[in-house]
Formats: sequence, structure tokens, C-alpha cells
Amino acid sequence: MTRSPCRGKRGKTSRAGVKYKLYLEDETMVIPRTTYYRQRKRLGMVKPRSTRSSGSSSTSTESDPETKSSLTTAESILSILSLVQHHSGVNKTTLADVLRVVNLHYTGPAKERPRHLQSLYKFCKEKKECFKTDELMVIKHHVCPKCFHIFQDDELECTTSKCRQQRRYKDKKKLDPEAFFLELDAEQQIRGFFLDPKFVEALEHRDSMPCDNHIRDVQDGRLYKEHQDFFLASKYNLSITWHTDGVEVYKADEKQLWPVQGVINELPPSMRFSKKYLVLFALYYGCGKPEMTSFLTPFVMTMNKMHYSGISVQPGGTGPPQTCRVLALGCTMDLPAMAAVKNVQQFNGQFGCGLCMYEGASTASGKGHAKTYPYKAGIQRRTKQSMKEHAADACNTKKKHVKGVKGKCVVSLLLEVDISVHFLVDYMHGTCLGVMKRLVESWLDNRNKKKPFYVGNHIEEIDSRLRAISPPSAMRRFPKGLANYKMNYKASEYRDLLLFYILPVMKGILPDTYLEHLALLARGVYILCQDEIPPEEISEAKGVLEQFYKCMKDYYGSRSCTLNVHNIGDHMVECVQLAGPLFTHSCFFFEDMCGQLNRMVTGPRKPMQQIIDGIGRMREYHNAVLQAGVVSDEVNSLLQKDRRNLVPLPSGYRTASMATTLIPSAKLQTALEKVVYGDVICLQHYARIEKEGVVFTEMPDPKEEVMPDEETGLAEEQPEKKVKRHQDHFVCYEDGGEEFNGVIRHILIIHQQQGTRHLVGITPFLDNEDIDPLIGGNEDLVPHISSVKLQSELYHVVELDMMKKKLVFIPTDDERSTGYAIQLPAPYLHN
Repeated sequence: MTRSPCRGKRGKTSRAGVKYKLYLEDETMVIPRTTYYRQRKRLGMVKPRSTRSSGSSSTSTESDPETKSSLTTAESILSILSLVQHHSGVNKTTLADVLRVVNLHYTGPAKERPRHLQSLYKFCKEKKECFKTDELMVIKHHVCPKCFHIFQDDELECTTSKCRQQRRYKDKKKLDPEAFFLELDAEQQIRGFFLDPKFVEALEHRDSMPCDNHIRDVQDGRLYKEHQDFFLASKYNLSITWHTDGVEVYKADEKQLWPVQGVINELPPSMRFSKKYLVLFALYYGCGKPEMTSFLTPFVMTMNKMHYSGISVQPGGTGPPQTCRVLALGCTMDLPAMAAVKNVQQFNGQFGCGLCMYEGASTASGKGHAKTYPYKAGIQRRTKQSMKEHAADACNTKKKHVKGVKGKCVVSLLLEVDISVHFLVDYMHGTCLGVMKRLVESWLDNRNKKKPFYVGNHIEEIDSRLRAISPPSAMRRFPKGLANYKMNYKASEYRDLLLFYILPVMKGILPDTYLEHLALLARGVYILCQDEIPPEEISEAKGVLEQFYKCMKDYYGSRSCTLNVHNIGDHMVECVQLAGPLFTHSCFFFEDMCGQLNRMVTGPRKPMQQIIDGIGRMREYHNAVLQAGVVSDEVNSLLQKDRRNLVPLPSGYRTASMATTLIPSAKLQTALEKVVYGDVICLQHYARIEKEGVVFTEMPDPKEEVMPDEETGLAEEQPEKKVKRHQDHFVCYEDGGEEFNGVIRHILIIHQQQGTRHLVGITPFLDNEDIDPLIGGNEDLVPHISSVKLQSELYHVVELDMMKKKLVFIPTDDERSTGYAIQLPAPYLHN
């Protein structure tokens, strides 16, 4: 009897007539790996697997001690998530390759390796089992591609009167795939913030602010104080400063990404301006600007709901639930975006100022005309009632605008919001990229060769002076020459140029009249950037900026009186009084976050989905860190952004450098005898210390002291040390109740029987009378810039906590002993 081909053990044939298991008939055929393993296991040729303990994630056998690991599964997953978080551009493909590389280091059988390292699928599965993270809720709003009308759930056609395209859809799947925007659940994000004990503890920052008339933060502004006694009196109620603007995702594409994002004002600045506690409300990706009424409607509804009903939160993840209510305090953005959101005329139109009713003037510019705003006193301010009336008139009369107002603004529907003061002046776009950039263009433009302010023929001297400056490490970008300013300069570089470099560099090149006019702008902006602004300096800033505005037309012509100059002279000080110093409502952080969202896009397809995935990975990482609790030192070093082994010192300072023994000079010995009593067992010093991210270093000697040779009696000359670009040894310090500027020579550790003391040896700067005044005839115009000379024969020794602020030192000689010293106005300015 013949055996059926479909049931035989040898030469088994499939339905297609193809034989398999040919290795049973042909000995030259290779046996499959799984079959070969089963045969050897059946014959007892395979060693039994080692059992793993339930509480350990060790993945190696006893015969391979080199592959053992002390990490738990949670710590291993957390370390891989930190790799994804700290390095941009790590997508699923990169993560899968990383897991394959890790697998190469395991020599045992594949099934004995940790499950989360075997494949990307198993890694994600183990991650969900170890760390519970709620998926971020995202709502997709489909809109009409022509008028941006939001389709409701049961709406399949555009019913607006503006849209003539009565386009019908049979089902939702046939809607335009590119005509939509995403709404992210803000309540879920804030609820997750409250699970972090550090976030709850940081909310007490507002209670630690001194009660005086000085402006230090947003809590000292009038907008915050209006709600401080009622709405914001509750410990868990929050206020938000929000922003929206467009950013290009692909260089070869005209489409833009428009996020709506906000920061929580109750947090200290170091936490407020971090992506960990950023609230993302909505995302739009498409050609041009979105229609703001439809785009911001979900944002307004969400904010009103959180303001009226509140959010149920659980502070610290323990204890009874509390109610958190949220208020939209203010917003900041550039002028084109503000005009679109506020529904008013743009900066180049009639009544283009959104804060006052200045009509503007038409000035000849090239072959056409431009809208300018020369100085004019007594301009009427816009109010909430006037904005409402003008919007109603524009809608009823169907005019293009009434006093610059085109129609109703959706932001006016926010609860407890006065739209006339809700929009704040941003100095990043207006001052740095606006006025300062235009001034540099005027000085260097060849068309102005016959003008007295033209300095294009001194460009080489200007560039050499700029390149000789070595800023502190807080200023990440080094000074660059002005020759290619149009292509290379960023907003932060224009800011540093205005506040620190431009006045000393232009001395003797720009005529004194124009240099004094520039000093008015530099002084006013410097005051408003400080982390503590007294009332008298607010008045000073208002006076100098108004004077700068008045003289702009006489010095540079009517065409230079743009809306940015008008905002600086009339509205910038007012916005500081409303919402705090300039760093609290500038666009620097928001623009940086737009760039980080842009970097989440690593491919050409579905950019918004890639951003949502990137935000999800960030939330997973922070939740994993929170749930993991205490981890090993090795894993904790990976989680920290600064992975150096920092040793704590008194007064909040830390150091990563090793202490070395110091042989004191006669000058140092004399200075120590004035402050140190008793015998010194050992004297050491550090090369570098830091506090809250601010770095202080010792000033290196240009030449090392070398002992002479015993036979010849001559000392071999040593080459001069190369001057570092970043110099962190220029400081402002306090001694005997007075403030001085100086250079850190030694960061000292003195060991005595009574204990250990930490001191700083400083060579002071004194006023240099040999240098001509920076501003001729008006020395008090820029008191924050001091002409100094290093007094090498003096030596002060003070306590570590006597160091106050960092200095920017601009040398005027090759030995770098004389120059100009300028204090950094605020530590948050360059974060």
C-alpha cells in the first residue's frame, strides 16, 4: 500500500507539490537551526538553563560571570529611555539598532537574555509593564481647507457664509487629510505635573518673593497682583503665559508648524523655562497661517473650563485630591502673529499698534511708501471697552477696520482677560531682531556712505575688537565680526551686542552724538533685563527709552521710526510693570521649544505624528523617572543632564575638580593673615566651582614659575598659555559692605583644627582714570559699564558667598589689564 504524499513522514509534500524536510532524505542538506536544537535536546546534549531569581534581572549563566549585571529590569529600561531622551533624532529604527548592539554582548542562548533587550516589541511591552504611563489624549479637528471652519462630529459640509465651496462628504474618511489641526489634552498634562513632588514643592516660589516695590518676577507685575488676593491666593491655582508662532519644518517646503504652548508662572525660572513643565495646547501644520478664530477656539474653551470648573489633581501622588484652577495671564509673540491673533492691522498698516491708537504716517521708502511712527506725545491707549466697540463697528459696517480693529478676537472670550493689556511686547523680535539689526544695517550699508553714522570703512577694526572679547560661559555664542551679520547673526547675538559689546567697540569709531543715542537704548534695555528692578530705575528706563525714541527721526530719518521703535519708547516699560522683567515674557524660550519640536521630525512623512510620538517619549521618560524612585548611582548618573561627579561646597557651590596643594605667595600669605586666625594645617585650591549652573574659575597665570637650574642658575623660559575663549574669573564681589569688581586668583580651602573654610582670593579692579569716558560729556548715562584697571599689587580674601555676579570684561590693551567691566543683568538671561 502506497503512503499518501500529504501524510508521509519522509518527503512530505505541500499542496503546491514542493517537498520539504529534504534533510531526512539527503544528508547533504542543512538541518534547520531549531530542528537541530530540538534533536540535541532530545538526546541530552543541551545543558539545562539556569533559573533566574524573581527579584533580579541578571541574564547570564553561572558559566559566564562576565555577562552578569546588577541592574534591575526597571533600571535597565530607564537607562535606555535616558539615551532616547538626551539625544535628539533617536527614532524607533535607531532604538532597535541599539538593542541589537546590546544583544551582541551576551554570549548565552537567545532565550536566556533579558526580554526587554531581545527586540523592540518586547522592549515596549516590558516598558508598559514596569512603568504605567497614560497615553496623551489628542483630538483631531478636521477643518474646511478654504475657510478653516471646524467640522463637528455630524457635519459633513462647510456651512459658513464666507465659503462658497459647498463641498459634501459621504463620510469622515474622505475629508481632506491635510486640513486639520490637533488639540492636546492640557488637563492631563497639568494633572501629571502635580504627581511630581518637586513640582508641588516649587509652587511655593511665589510665597518666597519679598514684599516691596522692586520688580523681580512676574509675581511683581500688576497683572498678577490683580488676581493675587482672590483667584491666585489658592495654593494650587496656576497662571499661564502662552505663545504661538510659525516655524519651518522642511527647508524645501512652504508649510509651517504652529504650536500653542504655555509656561506656568508660579514655578521658579529655572523650572518654568524647561520643556519638562511646558504645556502644549495645540498643533497645526500647513501652508501659511491658520485662521486664528478656529485654531484658538479649542484653546479658549479649554482655558475657560480649567478656570471655571478646575482640574482634580493629587499633589505629590499622595493625599486627598485638590482642585486646581488655571488663568491665562498674558501672551507674547512677534508682531505678525500678534496681529493675526488679535485681529488687528499689521505693523505696516494704518493704526498698526495694538496697544494704542496711533494712526502712523506714510513715509517715502525706495520706489514706494512705508508706514512709520515718529514720536508723538499724548497718544490715547486702547482699553477693553474701546476694543469691543471698534470690533462691533467693524462687523456691523463691514469696514476693513475701525481704528485698526478688524473684528472680534477669540482671545477676548477668555475669562478675566483684558485684551488691551493681555498682549505683551516681546523684546527678542522687537529690540534684538528689529531695532538693533536695523541700526547695524544703517551703519554698514554702502548706500549711507555720505551719512555721518556710516562706519563701513572701519569694519576690520570693529571685527578685531569684537574677536578680542572673551565672554563668560553663560554666553554660549562668541562675538563674531559684523562683516557677515546678515547671514550669521542670531537674536541672542544681537542682544549681547547691544547690552555688552557695542558701546566699548564703537567708541572712537561711531560719532559721539550717535554713540550717546545708542547708549540710551542700551541703558534702558539693560535695566529692564535685570532680575531686580527698583522703582527709581523703572523711571530711569522710561526716560532714556523715550529720549531714544524722540531722537530717532533726527539722527536716522523718518524711515527708521518703525513700530518696533514706537513699542520700545512707549510700551516696553509699561509691559515690564504689567508682567515683570523682560525675560519673563520674551520669546527666547518659546522659540527654542519650537526648534526642539522641529527636531522631533526625522522623516518626510506625517510630521505631526512624529512630534506627538516625540512628546509621548518625553512624557514616558519623566514618568519613568518619577516611578522608579531611588536607583543605583550608575543609572542616576545617566539620568542627569550634567553627568560629572560634583562635590558639594558651602553656600550652594559645587565642584568637579580635584583640590590640589597650594604654596602661598607672600602677597597671599599677607592677605590670609587678615582673615584667618590660628595655624593652617593645609592650604589647597580648586580650579573651578559652580552654583546653579553659573561657573567660576581661577584666572590662569600667563607663565608658570620655574625654579632656576642649580648648575647654570638660569630658568628655562616657558611658552605663554593660550587664552581661553570663555573666561569665568571676572566677578563682582562684596567686601566690607561695598561692592567691587575683580579677578578670581585662587579658590581656597583652608584646613585648620577648628574646621575647614572656603575662601576666594581676588585681585580687585579699580576705576581707571587714564581711559576717556565711554560717553563723552555724560559719564552717568551708562553706570553699569565701568572703565577699570587691574591692581595686581592688591589682594583681597573673602568668603565664598561674597561673590555676587559674573562680569563681562572687554579689554582695551594686549595685556588685558585695563578695559570695561559690565555685570550680567540676570542669570536667567542666557539660560
